Amino acid sequence: MTLKSHNADRNYRLRFFQTSNNSSSYSNINSDSNPHENRSRKMKNHNNTCTTCTTNNNPSRNNKMHHLRYDWTNLTPSLDMTKHIIQYQSNCSLPMSTFTYRNRFGLGSDLHVYSQALCNGIKSNRRIRTIGNWTFMDQSHSSSSSSSKKGSRNMLGSPMRCYFASSELNCPGDVEYAIDNPGFDNNHSLSKPNGNVVSTNSDCLSGLVLPSSEKEKDNDVVGQQKLFQVAVIESLFTRLTPLVVDEAERQLNLIFGGKEKVPKDLITVHVRWGKEKVNITEYIDAVYQILEKRNEKQIMNGGVIKEEVNIFLATEDPKAVVEFRNVLPIGWNLFVDQFLVDTNSHRIDDYNGMSKMTQTLHGKTGLLAMGSLLVAMEANDFVLTTASNWSRLMDELRLSIINPRCGNCTSMIDLRQ
Repeated sequence: MTLKSHNADRNYRLRFFQTSNNSSSYSNINSDSNPHENRSRKMKNHNNTCTTCTTNNNPSRNNKMHHLRYDWTNLTPSLDMTKHIIQYQSNCSLPMSTFTYRNRFGLGSDLHVYSQALCNGIKSNRRIRTIGNWTFMDQSHSSSSSSSKKGSRNMLGSPMRCYFASSELNCPGDVEYAIDNPGFDNNHSLSKPNGNVVSTNSDCLSGLVLPSSEKEKDNDVVGQQKLFQVAVIESLFTRLTPLVVDEAERQLNLIFGGKEKVPKDLITVHVRWGKEKVNITEYIDAVYQILEKRNEKQIMNGGVIKEEVNIFLATEDPKAVVEFRNVLPIGWNLFVDQFLVDTNSHRIDDYNGMSKMTQTLHGKTGLLAMGSLLVAMEANDFVLTTASNWSRLMDELRLSIINPRCGNCTSMIDLRQ
């Protein structure tokens, strides 16, 4: 069996080995002239005309045929804890406290810091309200304060609402108040002015009334905190804005050629190389473990063992793609993350390079990363490294979004060191 080369993968190789020193803006990232990329540019230009991030229950959107496995703009929470968090953030009798991002690290890190700030808010009986600039908010689509012209459709009151439609400001008058009061409230804040959040070991759940089925043992504080963080992430991702879904669908179409061509047996492999580098062969070995379990199940059910393997390689590192391809077994198909394709010419290899690149691109990489994350969620099996916040985010979505909807069909191998 010969190794298949997918169009998206082949186009990536062309771009990766082609040098260019004159790409000064996001619109010039894909500057070659093949038809696949012309289509990509057209879709980006179309997205730029979408001037609002909020859902607003648009009927035309609700009637649209969805190209992802789920409608991420309207998911029902699976955890009771998630439902209570959503209700808490919509409790109009509670006052609001401000939170601001550090804008120094990655998107996954930011969302986990946000969950801690929300925890602190619940303990103090206050709703969270994000203020200030957030590096990962795509500035071409949204503005969160009165620094923009009043009356603009892009004024959201909170940068979180660019991607997470119901995360904050859910009560009458909240948005108007936030727009008119964009500053940091030193008297009622859930973070320091520089964005640092105090992490405590006390119970985040004291402000929530939960059924006994959602409570861990009294002495299992770690279990409660982990469950709470999964629930916070679910609460954010059950109501994504159409902007995020449209971006994910754009990427899915470019990578696979359409929804009908997404492999049903897709395996997402996330490679994030920081200070501690996991050898690429360990990722391959982990995939073999997944395949072995699949084959055992197929044999038990009298099915036929498939020789073809389909990998979605989620990574921001071009070296990871080269190394993965060098050890790729015959019969394995490799689909490369569109995020890497779209940002490679702007990549910054310095410490916290992702944050620096995001600032250069005015938040565009935030939207690209959100789209990439939803594409990764098309798989049921995952190879992750949960020392990475991005891998942890994938696992939290696997547990809260995918598993409850497929009868606990997912699996995850953790290569954390």
